[in-house]
Amino acid sequence: MTQPWQTAISLPRLRTIRGQDFLFMYHGDNIMTHWAALHSYKYQPLPHALKPKTEYLYQNRDPNTLWWRVTTNHLSMKKVVRTGSAKKIRKVFREVLKQQGYDAYGRPLAQEHLPEGARLRSKPLRGTLEIRVEPSAITQRESNMKSQMMGLLSRTNRAISDMASAWEKHVPAK
Repeated sequence: MTQPWQTAISLPRLRTIRGQDFLFMYHGDNIMTHWAALHSYKYQPLPHALKPKTEYLYQNRDPNTLWWRVTTNHLSMKKVVRTGSAKKIRKVFREVLKQQGYDAYGRPLAQEHLPEGARLRSKPLRGTLEIRVEPSAITQRESNMKSQMMGLLSRTNRAISDMASAWEKHVPAK
């Protein structure tokens, strides 16, 4: 049975970009996870013990960065497998961001910190990105993961620029 405070939470829809082993879910704004929204909800009869910390984290995060996370909770595997896989995927995604010219938070790297062959970026990545892991990704090699994530991140960058240009068309000039 759902409680009244659970039905009042509505989070925005995320734009989905599907790959073979990963699902990138992106939104242009920095939004809370469903868990954080549920447990920091102010009308809950008994507040969750992590409510103050969760609210503090979301209020003090830099909105000009990419808020990204890896989600493995939906997989029907042991927790140790899910945790190890998420750790490996986070490491690979950080490497992909660096190869694309960004730091771990989506901010552009300085010229002296760029890896060889990476383009100098002028704008940071902003918004929320959730990386959902498919069961087939658990057994993948890091090199295969990296190539898939490079393609997905490029497609996500294109989607971000498309969303920005569509937004500019709908916003009236002042």
